[in-house]
Amino acid sequence: MEFVSYMAPRYAAEPGDIDRMTPSSTTSPATHASTDSMAADRDEPGSSSTSDSHPDAPEPPEPPPADDRSSTPTIELSSALPELAPVPDIDWLRDQVVRICDAIHAPVHAIGVQLVDDGAMTELHREHCDLDSTTDVLTFPMSGPDEPIDVEIAICVDEAHRQAADRGHTVEQELLLYVLHGLLHVAGHDDHDEAAYQRMHAEEDRILNALGIGATFDRPPTGTARGGEATS
Repeated sequence: MEFVSYMAPRYAAEPGDIDRMTPSSTTSPATHASTDSMAADRDEPGSSSTSDSHPDAPEPPEPPPADDRSSTPTIELSSALPELAPVPDIDWLRDQVVRICDAIHAPVHAIGVQLVDDGAMTELHREHCDLDSTTDVLTFPMSGPDEPIDVEIAICVDEAHRQAADRGHTVEQELLLYVLHGLLHVAGHDDHDEAAYQRMHAEEDRILNALGIGATFDRPPTGTARGGEATS
């Protein structure tokens, strides 16, 4: 599982575009939704909730800071899979991501998830990690370390099919693991040494068990771990 640790532009893909997924200056639906919710929380210039207030009336409360964010996360899931490819149950995934936001020990502002195939994931992997191969998940943090989580996550349906078949659970469970893995990276977890690896996947197990889904990650005993993570 890969984590792109720099501030990357949001990605976009045209419907039915199988092998291309390129950064775009056009904001995603999640961006528009979060912008609208932020604007709704701000006072318009010159507006006030009272008029001709009494001289002895208390001062109105200060308006929220310009970067105040809604406590309800914006969650957008979309598919960039080929037109005839089977699409996993996006509604179920979205419902579980909402539940994860309540279980994760970090505030969440916005999550954008795009389902891609091997071709699109290979393009992203090559562009952002200089690796000419597919992978399970790529995480693009859009927020700083002290801010509520704002993240774009690409998850590979082809890889999920392979892993789910090997491990005996559904494709949707595998894809949910990828989303959770990306969120934990942005929340401060990493898996670059043995102790951190164990902590991160224990937290994945804790959250998935709390949701009633059950632990999904299964580390191979030898060789290469999931998503190309090298094992010692």
